[in-house]
Amino acid sequence: MRLDFEEEGFDVLTLSHKDKFQVLKEVFENGGEFKNGELINQIKIVLNRSYKGSKGKGENKIKLLITESKNNGWLIQEGNRCPYKLGKLSV
Repeated sequence: MRLDFEEEGFDVLTLSHKDKFQVLKEVFENGGEFKNGELINQIKIVLNRSYKGSKGKGENKIKLLITESKNNGWLIQEGNRCPYKLGKLSV
């Protein structure tokens, strides 16, 4: 059996900035702010609804997405352990 190829799958981190922000917008249509655990669950729900397959949308990838989103100003957190709010797309 030959296994020298990799199965290409979905990875939330490879989405464009616009698509990542769109995922966040859909999440925040369900509420104005979310604590970390709630935000992870809500992002997972939106990703499962919008994108097929189970790879590339696990908790670790979502946490990296949250970190990237905070760094880009797409998510705002006023202090440690405070809920997240939706920021603005700055691209």
